[in-house]
Amino acid sequence: MLNWVYCLVLPCCLATAAIAEQTVLIARGEGNYPPLETLHDGVYAGLHIDITLAVAKRLGIKVEYLDLPWQRAINAVKEGEVDAITYLGYTRERAEFVHYFPGNVLSTTTTVFAVLSKRKQQIYFDGNLAAMKDYVIGVQHGYSYGELVDGASFLNKDAVYSENDVEDMLVKGRHDLSIISYQELLGFKQRGLMKDITYLDPPISWEAQYLAFSSHKNNDQGALARRFSDEAQRFRQTDEYRNLVKRYNYYEYEK
Repeated sequence: MLNWVYCLVLPCCLATAAIAEQTVLIARGEGNYPPLETLHDGVYAGLHIDITLAVAKRLGIKVEYLDLPWQRAINAVKEGEVDAITYLGYTRERAEFVHYFPGNVLSTTTTVFAVLSKRKQQIYFDGNLAAMKDYVIGVQHGYSYGELVDGASFLNKDAVYSENDVEDMLVKGRHDLSIISYQELLGFKQRGLMKDITYLDPPISWEAQYLAFSSHKNNDQGALARRFSDEAQRFRQTDEYRNLVKRYNYYEYEK
């Protein structure tokens, strides 16, 4: 049985009293990914968090978050142990156990090659992945980087298990490159990490990141996923949403 430590509960909405007792348990990967998702002193924040809470409030439902190691979070939504998972990119494999709806896109991730700053001029990338096959490329275990990268079996990928390993393997020269989210790289730098690491232009790809709801037979949240998507699309037409985007300087993180 899963136990969660941190949670946020929204007050019920009288206009939707019929579903006021409904609670949605959302899994997320452990860690901080500003400006999208952070947890400090038991308080969640970030654009993903605030969009989800705002839409849930409009629907009159409650939200609880469960922090797990990333692969375990994916398994939890796959097995129906949680109702949804945040920050999930699309893959055909994942589409077998979650519902993807367009309104539930929380942000778009720009995927780039990270490289030591002193080696940036030594490694050329023009957008052709096949030309990178002779480099040792770090990836994080359990992550999807989109079907373009995931399906590039010709790349020499070497899996690591944490963001610290990403940096360490580049610094020690064991990896020539790492594949990383541009947004996460900026977030790491804000926290004083990856000081000697930069990225190559152009980006590798752009991938939508979803709030994806479980389709497990014992926990099929398809109807809720559609309602959430429809309401999220309406929410994006409001000043409240535009102010959120501005407050988190989200467009500075796009590339």
